[in-house]
Amino acid sequence: QDSRTTAEFDISSFIDPDGKNLLSVEVYQHSDGSYLEDQDMWRLHGIFRDVYLWAAPVVMLRDIEIRSDLDRTDYENGVHSIKVWIRNTRTEEASFVLRSELLDDEENLVATTDI
Repeated sequence: QDSRTTAEFDISSFIDPDGKNLLSVEVYQHSDGSYLEDQDMWRLHGIFRDVYLWAAPVVMLRDIEIRSDLDRTDYENGVHSIKVWIRNTRTEEASFVLRSELLDDEENLVATTDI
């Protein structure tokens, strides 16, 4: 346990989208890790980060990784790879198109691809 560790909770099953919902936060002053983590700092209690509630679309882009490198033969041509992680909370498959565009320094289209 650590009082400075971030936490994220999925409360979707508890939300009434058509009704009024109340979000409450309970803060504990001490945990079984309090003694160890307070050896070199002030003993301050409470919430030290923003608490917020956000709603994500049913199908969403969860993360993206773009890598740019040079080809391994003559090191003259750029090689780009894109990995995407999609989250779909539907029970059925979702259909969508994700388009990648490469622009030059003057924002002219150099290349495009559908992922």
